[in-house]
Amino acid sequence: MSEKKERGNNTEYNNKKKKIELNYYLNKIVLKKGKLFKSESLLDDIYLSLLKKVRKEPFFIIDKAIKNVMPIFLLRNKKIGKRVISTPFFILSEHHRKLLGLKWIIEAASFRPGKFKENFINEILDALDNKGSVKKKQKDLNIIVLNNRSNLRYRW
Repeated sequence: MSEKKERGNNTEYNNKKKKIELNYYLNKIVLKKGKLFKSESLLDDIYLSLLKKVRKEPFFIIDKAIKNVMPIFLLRNKKIGKRVISTPFFILSEHHRKLLGLKWIIEAASFRPGKFKENFINEILDALDNKGSVKKKQKDLNIIVLNNRSNLRYRW
């Protein structure tokens, strides 16, 4: 029982857990057509390039970039009669927010012209500086949510 308490307070253990979790989700999202080795080598190249550019731990850079762009709200469309109403709702789980932020970054990197690796690194650095297309998408979503806040009564 004392080992569990030590693990909970140990920041090194928590950092390793975060790294493993982040690496797992990056692999899962980047993975295409079952080519695990290819996606792992791509992620290793990305980590190395981030380390060279920023000279800090790449996992913490990616984690901070994701936290900068992760959404707080989402919209659901609900049909009432002939009208379609967009109702905003909170994303309660931080885990789900991080996954959405990561998906947005990968999606934006895949839409840019050029190689995915360089585009992903540029998107991460833009998100780290609170710039770029992903941050614009988050701000646009927040504006839409504020415009539709009167539809909160249609949540149920």
